[in-house]
Amino acid sequence: TEGGDNDEWNASYWDIPVFASRATGILSLLGSSWIMAEILMDRQKRRMCYHRIVFGLSLFDAIMGCWYAVGRLAQPQQKNKKLWTNHGSGTLGSCEASGYFVYLANLAIPFYSAALAMYYYLCICSSCSEKRIKTIFER
Repeated sequence: TEGGDNDEWNASYWDIPVFASRATGILSLLGSSWIMAEILMDRQKRRMCYHRIVFGLSLFDAIMGCWYAVGRLAQPQQKNKKLWTNHGSGTLGSCEASGYFVYLANLAIPFYSAALAMYYYLCICSSCSEKRIKTIFER
């Protein structure tokens, strides 16, 4: 039928990605925060190159998770009154901040992943010690 029932189904259909984004964002934020806390509370871990790389990766993952949890709330409210397009309650500034931090994290996470892969390569394949890796990369 045309009308109300079909519109309600469409509205709930579009809420699924919003909910999934928020749920995974919150889980990512919690997990990354836990990892960062574990590293910060242990002096031994803070000295190791591996843990500093994981800390940086977790930091940007937490930033990404935070903004994914905020999701469409950062968008300004649209004039279109259909329920599935009217999730925003933010401002133009909050929308731009969301875009900036998600873009920043999307750029930083692959670089930290590459650094972690390089660290594993040096440790496993090249048999480099932690001290040698520090002297090569952390001058």
